[in-house]
This record gives sequence, structure tokens and C-alpha cells, in this order.
Amino acid sequence: MLAIDIGNTYVKFCKFDGEEAVWINKIDTATITAEIVQSAMCEIELDGETVFIASVVSSANRIITGVLDDAGVEDINIISSTSGIIKHSIETIETTGVDRLLTALTAKVMCPDEAVIAIQAGSAITVDLISKAGVFEGGMIMPGPEMWLSSLTTAAMLPSIGAENLTWAKDGVGKSTRAAILNGASAGLIGAVKEAVRRMVMLSKDVPQIIITGGWAESLAEFFPAKCQSDLVLSGIYIYANTQAGSQSEE
Repeated sequence: MLAIDIGNTYVKFCKFDGEEAVWINKIDTATITAEIVQSAMCEIELDGETVFIASVVSSANRIITGVLDDAGVEDINIISSTSGIIKHSIETIETTGVDRLLTALTAKVMCPDEAVIAIQAGSAITVDLISKAGVFEGGMIMPGPEMWLSSLTTAAMLPSIGAENLTWAKDGVGKSTRAAILNGASAGLIGAVKEAVRRMVMLSKDVPQIIITGGWAESLAEFFPAKCQSDLVLSGIYIYANTQAGSQSEE
């Protein structure tokens, strides 16, 4: 099975042989073309492959499905937020990011007997609560580091600083405008996520485990009693695909 996670920053590919991930690759979403997708997948055999795709970028989704169609792949499955990924109490599930739901699914499988707070730290940061009973209760969405810093560029006299310069300093005192901006961004992000976690702990009937994933996970994880895990969306695609296969075999 080939799992494809189309996110705002990266498109990630993972080929599973049974439960084992035997091949992983990724490309930048912003620069995606059919040629780049073909090159990214040239190492694997697509003939007869079963493909599951989760996407939050429709234009990239069209390019990838086009490449798969041209390669003769017939079994292409698109996972959407309304695909029954996980039980939920959401009023507008159709507008909920499929990546959040797949992350929640994986987090709950990792902690089957506990409530879970799942944090995705990427271009945006999401903090979601999954109950002990396995219900996705919803959460919070906030800007990631890039969005946080870029919001300051409209202010006069403030320099533009890339998120790659974040040092997550703990002293809290910037001795220059640049350092003050970076300290403000890291403190603001950490504070916002901590407050989101605090509110969800208060709402939960059980003490939740905290799982964090995404490109900024390692940077943020040191500020929380959290398990840092990679590629929870790809794992969620695999879990969902096998759950669907099991349901169909029972029928």
C-alpha cells in the first residue's frame, strides 16, 4: 500500500509492506509539478498498487492523482474529513482538516486506554482533544512560526525574519530588535500552546497524554510532558486503510 499525505508544506509518500514502512520520500508542496511527482515515485513499482491519499491542498491532489492515473494505477482512494476516520462530536466535520483527524486516530491507537491531546506543529499549529472513549472533541488552530513572524512584516521599521532563525531562547530578554522579535515569537507560541493544553486538561474528565508531531515538534516538545512522534498522518492513513479493509472483509 502507498500512503500519500499532501500537506501545506510537504507532500509525503510512504510505501508499506504489511506494517513496515519500506520506503519514504517527500517533496515541497509549493513547487509541485507532475515531473517532480514522477521523479519522487520513480523508485517504486506503481503497477497494481493500492493508494490512499489524504490532502489539504486540492491543486496538489489533482496533480498527484493525474500522475497516478497516467501510471495506470486503478485503486486510488481519497480520504476526506467525512470518511468516518474517527468518532467525533464536531458540528462541521466537512471543514475539519483530514490531517487533524488522521493524527487524532493515530494518537488514540497509541494510547487506547487514555484521553489524548494531539498537537500538530507545522505551518499552522493545531491542538486537539480526543476523549478516553475515542471521540474527537475538537480543538484549537493557531499560526505556526512562519505565520507568526510574517504578521510583523506589515509594521513599520520591523525587519523580516524567517522562522528558521527561531532559537526558542528561554531568557526572555532580546538585546536587539531582531532578538526581541524572535523571543516574542517563541514565547508567544509556547504560551499559546500551553494555554490550549491547560484548557483541554480542564475540560477532560481524564488526565490526557500529550502527543506532538510536525516539523516544529522537537522544538516545542521540551516545554511539555509530551511524546514526540513523526509522521502521524501517514500512520493514520495506514490505520484507516486497514480498518476499511477489515470492515469490508467482515461484510
